[in-house]
Amino acid sequence: MTKSYKNITFMDAQILFKNFAGEERKFNPAGNRNFCLVIEDEVQAQQMFEEGWNVRILPPRTDDEVAKHYIPVTVSYRNNDSFPVCVYIVDGNQRTLLNEDTIGRLDHADIATVDLTIRPRYWDDNGRTKIKAYLKTMYVTLNVDELDQRYASGDYGMTSEDAPF
Repeated sequence: MTKSYKNITFMDAQILFKNFAGEERKFNPAGNRNFCLVIEDEVQAQQMFEEGWNVRILPPRTDDEVAKHYIPVTVSYRNNDSFPVCVYIVDGNQRTLLNEDTIGRLDHADIATVDLTIRPRYWDDNGRTKIKAYLKTMYVTLNVDELDQRYASGDYGMTSEDAPF
């Protein structure tokens, strides 16, 4: 069965359970890079589930929270020639392309916003088609620290009169 590949883009996305470094964890073998993408729109979550995406529900932790729909997303550099992964950090006015060696920085980054596109990979599970989500493109805007912002410009707010020597 041949399926058409339709990528899905999410703006201002919320991501959870980041493991861009591919660290071995209780539910993750070493080398598997991934994260979970929250599907805010319940109608979209239901439609994706019906299409075969691996939509899951994260139950609320407190009475004030609501359940969240999410999908696991794989970050793979294995077939980078056929399906290149492009992940950029946007930090102030700079945009930096991350690679397999640097993408782990995102696990501890102070993230302001995430815009991303996922691509589907169809597979057959005993006659039932399922879809696994792979990261295609992602832009991660970082929260800029007040001191980083001040000193990034090279203008440290000092005049020659302020200099101690």
